Amino acid sequence: MIDTLADDVLELRVLEFVAESTTYEFAIHLRGIDLPIGGINLRLDRGDPALVGYAGHIGYEVALVHRGRRHALRACRLLAPLARGLGFTSLWITTAPENAASCRTLDLLGARYVDTVDVPYGTQMRTLGLHRVRRYRWDLPD
Repeated sequence: MIDTLADDVLELRVLEFVAESTTYEFAIHLRGIDLPIGGINLRLDRGDPALVGYAGHIGYEVALVHRGRRHALRACRLLAPLARGLGFTSLWITTAPENAASCRTLDLLGARYVDTVDVPYGTQMRTLGLHRVRRYRWDLPD
């Protein structure tokens, strides 16, 4: 079981592992600080075509006051060894087309923009107001 993934700035602390969706949910913390500044999840269900199609393997959010400091970028990089250790060589990440900060994060991560797709009707993402997403493929570093 994973407890914490960390670098010199951030710690990802496991909140839970949801077995039915094969999802790790983490809180993003500044190193040594108990109050989380955001969250990130890693969805690993190889049998779910939605992950590649429009939902993505990684989802992240950083509190407004902590944005602009590349915390989402660092958090994604912290997940890479875990995903690689579970047999993944690449992951799909999606973002709303108008979310310039997230697009920039994915560019800095080295993820390659593939296309923009419609989110299917009746999905949770559509219900939350996402109608289109930009899809990126991130080839994981060795």
